[in-house]
Amino acid sequence: MGKNILRFVGISFAQALSASVFVWLWSMFMLNINQFVDESEAMNTTGFILIPIMFIIVAVLAAGSVLGYPIYLAVKDQWGRAIGLVSLTLIWLGILAIILVYIF
Repeated sequence: MGKNILRFVGISFAQALSASVFVWLWSMFMLNINQFVDESEAMNTTGFILIPIMFIIVAVLAAGSVLGYPIYLAVKDQWGRAIGLVSLTLIWLGILAIILVYIF
């Protein structure tokens, strides 16, 4: 039983960490957007296309990293484990966010 709980906590931490990495990559992209998009006064479509596409990609990857395995568990009729895993992952995300706020 203890081994399963430790595995459960490890999976939730890995999911939270991977979602955090995707969000960090998105924020690094947004901080350095001027290197990818022309800053001229004229309207260009590069920024209008690039930013939403990158946002969608990051949102799908982050959601997949958090919800992928719980959805698999729900399909296998293990709803309790799926809900517990999502809850624990959200707790880890909150802890990681608090740590980052205090560091930076």
